[in-house]
Amino acid sequence: MTFVWTAVLFAQKKQPQVPPQKQLSPTEKQWCPVIESSLAGTADLQPVMRSLVLDMIAGSLKKCDPPAVRRVLIDAFLNTLAIPDTEEGLKQQSRAHTGFDQRMRVSLANLEAKRTLQTDSLTHLLAEDERKAESLLPQAEPGVRTELLYQMISKAVAAKKLDQALNLLEQSPPEGFPYGEATNLMLELPPADEAEKQEIFGWAMAADHERHSLVVGGDDFGSMIVRFWEHLAPAVVLQAISQVLDGAQSSKSGISLGSGSNRGSFNSEYQYRVFEFLPILRELDSDQADRLLHDSPEAQAQLKDFPNGIQSLNPAIRDTPLRAGEEASTEGMVGMGNIAPMLQQAKITEAYESRIAEIVRVAESNPKQAIEMASGLPSSADMLAPRAEALLKIAGVAKTRNPLAARDALEGMSESLRNVEPTGQSGPRDYWAEGIDIAIKVREIDLAKKLLKEGMSQVDKLKSKDTDSDDPNLAFKAWWPSTAMLSGLIMAASRISSQTALDATQEASDPEVRLLCQVRLANRQLGARIGRSVVMMNRKQSTWGEYGTVEE
Repeated sequence: MTFVWTAVLFAQKKQPQVPPQKQLSPTEKQWCPVIESSLAGTADLQPVMRSLVLDMIAGSLKKCDPPAVRRVLIDAFLNTLAIPDTEEGLKQQSRAHTGFDQRMRVSLANLEAKRTLQTDSLTHLLAEDERKAESLLPQAEPGVRTELLYQMISKAVAAKKLDQALNLLEQSPPEGFPYGEATNLMLELPPADEAEKQEIFGWAMAADHERHSLVVGGDDFGSMIVRFWEHLAPAVVLQAISQVLDGAQSSKSGISLGSGSNRGSFNSEYQYRVFEFLPILRELDSDQADRLLHDSPEAQAQLKDFPNGIQSLNPAIRDTPLRAGEEASTEGMVGMGNIAPMLQQAKITEAYESRIAEIVRVAESNPKQAIEMASGLPSSADMLAPRAEALLKIAGVAKTRNPLAARDALEGMSESLRNVEPTGQSGPRDYWAEGIDIAIKVREIDLAKKLLKEGMSQVDKLKSKDTDSDDPNLAFKAWWPSTAMLSGLIMAASRISSQTALDATQEASDPEVRLLCQVRLANRQLGARIGRSVVMMNRKQSTWGEYGTVEE
């Protein structure tokens, strides 16, 4: 009898300890089951959509089922390996074909999705299990491996682990050197570390020699020269400038940067580089500066208005860290050959923005008058919807002090958008969702529902363009303009009620898009990360992309 009792006690001791079950909040009790059913539903998705949805689900699992997060993120990455297109394969296609045909367009679209999904899943896995993420990294595309390395450098710089950042930077491949991350590291290094700054500059110079770099409005090797030339030997600076100028000779890209009247424009990269470097050359080699200026009439003309070159357009491009409120990047445009049409469109946009800003100022004291002024704007102007934009902004200004005026402005916006052909680009695509938010804030629920219904009809119009059999959108379906607009409307509808949003989700005829929107909605309700905002058009007649910030 004693033996039996001892055996029972021993068996009880050997039983695994079950961790206490997490207590769910009321919101989690409502939405965690949605995430669980969605996870089961991913089995029916194609690999590319399955990877995206799994990565999104992992965000909510942090609240609903934390132990499952790691497994789901690994699954999200492994599903990307089923996408057959690779960077090496695209290079082979480029060598074998002279034209940019549909086959190459499809491969490029698939590869763009693959790289983005691999980057996202590995980035999130890195935070959960760094060792596992690093073990999967060799299976990722080369560009993804480089991107993850950049992230690790940025993370180290932000944490002031400068030695670690320096070691990681040394591992960067020359063909994808992270000029921005290198610049940030040099800005953070203390004055005593001049040798390290010179070493980083040498790595950047070698990378630019291997593959010429051009980033208009951001950091490239040219901007590193402008920032740090005083920390280097004059001979090194002159050699670096000569290298960049030589690399610019073959580029026929027109360049414009700045904003409004404070803008420099050039018909070639070479002219832009002369403008960029001439203030330095005046200090180091006045004879060369005079020769270059004589042979570069565009740069000469721009330097009259902006004598310090790029630093006249943005003084934040210097060798010290940014101060609060400063922005290092500069608005830039690049186009092949003559960029006059792009500049003309920019001027038109700026003119409307200026007029709308004036109307909004009036709205602060007299919204009724502002609404009348907005009615004088056109419903559409190329890709713009000036009247709707003005009315939406009037509603935003008036919502607190004059809810009735805000309602009238939203009604006017709704009417004006009926005459606007949906373009899919941000602006008209987002007005409906923003209008719903304002209508709810002024307690006009019926108006919010009306805007939702009208917005959904616009989704159908956009989808007909995305699925046009003669010229379909070859981009990843989750990034179609119609998907982006549908998702935005559903997020806005959730502020009316959860049921309204779920009903709107069910209106998606595509089951993959429906599940995607369902997960996105659940993530929003659970306070989980939403993910990055990507919208793409890849058609024969129109190719563009919009990359928004990562929505946490």
